[in-house]
Amino acid sequence: MVDEHQLELKISERASRTDSNLLHGRHIQKATKQKTSKILVRNIPFQTKKHEVQELFSAFGEIKMVRLPKKMSGSGMHRGFGFVDFLTRRDAKKAMEALCHSTHLYGRRLVLEWAKDEDGLDALRRKTAENYHAWSVSEPSWDFLPNDPFLF
Repeated sequence: MVDEHQLELKISERASRTDSNLLHGRHIQKATKQKTSKILVRNIPFQTKKHEVQELFSAFGEIKMVRLPKKMSGSGMHRGFGFVDFLTRRDAKKAMEALCHSTHLYGRRLVLEWAKDEDGLDALRRKTAENYHAWSVSEPSWDFLPNDPFLF
């Protein structure tokens, strides 16, 4: 009894359940092959700071970079996901094996996946440049203007 409330504790059988029972009604975490030293971390609580993510993952090896992409609204808040890039693939694998099953941060379960190679900074710059160039070359459309000459 705690504060006149009866508590019931049960031992978790999560690890002993079959995969179908384990994943029923939950986000299915993809089992992909490791191709990089970068981990994509989803479902990061918005109050989490960059240094907290770095502390969590640094126990498994030396980290090259932690990146929490910001919202476009200018609020300064991150978008709820991030990237953790380790110096070696071995350290990244240790972190993934240890944290991918049931790691919680501020009450939210983190979802870890291997990041795609194209998620790198150079690839993002290339995509942005391609999109910018395609947009700037196209002619502007004036269809949105009204036909009434007295409005101008």
